[in-house]
Amino acid sequence: NQAHAALQNKDLIQAERLVLLALDRDPQFGEALFNRAVIYSGRGELDSAAALYGALIRSHARDTALVAMALYNLGDIDLRSGAPGQAVDHLARSFALDSSRWESYNNLGFALVQARRPADAVALLARGT
Repeated sequence: NQAHAALQNKDLIQAERLVLLALDRDPQFGEALFNRAVIYSGRGELDSAAALYGALIRSHARDTALVAMALYNLGDIDLRSGAPGQAVDHLARSFALDSSRWESYNNLGFALVQARRPADAVALLARGT
């Protein structure tokens, strides 16, 4: 996915151009919608990113990999916004769908600590080792 590659290279302008082209072809293309939310987040437009992730979760509920990534990124936005309790909810839901990435353990554990649930964080992180 060229837009994803542009995002990896921190080229938001090229990524947005490619995302908009993809969405012109298919306004419901899940990966393009996800990349658009990533672009919003990269620009600091957290409300727009969160709204798009939420819509993506609802409209693509059967695509568990995409939903897991959207929930993970919502959890990151929650942490950045100072809402660790909500981050725990989003990250735990993401973790339930896909626990294969070390980042899932790490961020959920961090959110649990931030939400003043260190015992839960220790139990989770012990499972991941």
